[in-house]
Amino acid sequence: MERNCKGLVALGGSLGIMAVGLRAMTGTLSGSAAMLVAASALAILTPVLSILGAMSWTAIVKGLVSLAGAFTVIGVAGAVLTRWFPLFLV
Repeated sequence: MERNCKGLVALGGSLGIMAVGLRAMTGTLSGSAAMLVAASALAILTPVLSILGAMSWTAIVKGLVSLAGAFTVIGVAGAVLTRWFPLFLV
């Protein structure tokens, strides 16, 4: 039951985002091409959503916290290296 609930929430979110995108891209050829790319991305994303639906909430939260930590480390390293980068050019 919980797996179905997670899958439906993910599917509803994906469809909502796609609906907003369709509304924003109406009437343009480039918008149609962008929607084709988005549809292809969803075809790739579907198996991933299935795997996420099989995971426990604890595992999902741990993964998201780990991802946030990794991005924080990368951001801090980028900020530090930006200040030191001119010294490496000498």
